[in-house]
Amino acid sequence: MAAVAHRKIGRPTPRPGAPTGERLRVFSTTSSGISRPAITSHRQERSTKQTCRAFDLLGSSQARRAFRLEDEPQGNRDLYGETPFGQSVLLARRLVECGVRLVHVNWFRGPVEPPANPCWDSHTKESLRLKEVLVPPTDRAYAALLEDLDRRGLLDETLVVCMAEFGRTPRLDGYGGRNHWGSVFSVVLAGGGVRGGQVYGASDRIGAYPVEGRVRPEDLSATIFHCLGHAPATEYRDPLGRPHPMSRGDVLHAILV
Repeated sequence: MAAVAHRKIGRPTPRPGAPTGERLRVFSTTSSGISRPAITSHRQERSTKQTCRAFDLLGSSQARRAFRLEDEPQGNRDLYGETPFGQSVLLARRLVECGVRLVHVNWFRGPVEPPANPCWDSHTKESLRLKEVLVPPTDRAYAALLEDLDRRGLLDETLVVCMAEFGRTPRLDGYGGRNHWGSVFSVVLAGGGVRGGQVYGASDRIGAYPVEGRVRPEDLSATIFHCLGHAPATEYRDPLGRPHPMSRGDVLHAILV
């Protein structure tokens, strides 16, 4: 389970200078593994610069401020919920606010997660897990994020995506759980040019297969790229110089403003 916030307007402020201390040691170790015979010197230089930018971002004053959740008013922290996921989503908003272009929040897998059905991998007792563990903090944090972004004037320029990599079987198994199912599942999009208050597509009555408005994975990726201001057909090249489009799907214009 993940919530993703991507700011499509504005650029992060780069921090000049090289990483120092422990970051320098990690950076040097990382850089030493970049040189490969198949990568040209130009790509090596580019990769090194990108790695340096990443470490600079981590060490910037903006990033340090964003990670200081104790600076957030307690009332706002309460809105997101005092859970690992809720506070992670709050951190995502703080990172977006300081100019980070892409934030990815995963569900927290802590020591109390049961090994038989950890996180959202609900192979046993799914109904109980959804009611008591999974849905309440997710609903609370997601709603708080949208309200918070809107209040700060950031929702229209931030695309928020809540999704997983597949669905669950339409019927419970003998353990009261549901297994992996790729034929149908739901994704929630908000902000960033998406029209609110709508449901697109429908499944059959047991949630097994799509019967209306079928959306392929490539259509979802094309729509996300479009909302972020990138033409889905834009090509990038792999290390061997072969061109690949960012997406081969169709933009879902029906869900956009």
